[in-house]
Amino acid sequence: AIEHAVNLTDINAKAFFGGLSQMIGPEYPSMKQFYNLGNFTPYSDDLNVAKQYLNKSGVNVATLQALEFRVVAGCSYCVTTAELVQANLGLLGINVNIEVTPSSQYNLPSPMQTKARNFSGSV
Repeated sequence: AIEHAVNLTDINAKAFFGGLSQMIGPEYPSMKQFYNLGNFTPYSDDLNVAKQYLNKSGVNVATLQALEFRVVAGCSYCVTTAELVQANLGLLGINVNIEVTPSSQYNLPSPMQTKARNFSGSV
């Protein structure tokens, strides 16, 4: 549901000024021989499909804990992307908290990870 709710076209236009290319597969272009081995069609930005998947999943967004989206302070395209994702998921009733983190603390455990670690003994 989330994949269909996030408007990648909008993110490309507003955060990256049209400079991105959509791809399917591993994360490194140098490994392009492994990309899209199944010849899949990229996900579409379709809020109606997202709502259908969410309803089918049985997830109650009213009781769903807010998602945490951590971005590095000073990274304007990161913040813009996070804000767009927050707005997109908000249309599904999914809350997203954006945490702008100084780069010196970015790889430290987030408050949510710390809570999980304290609850379960590990992350």
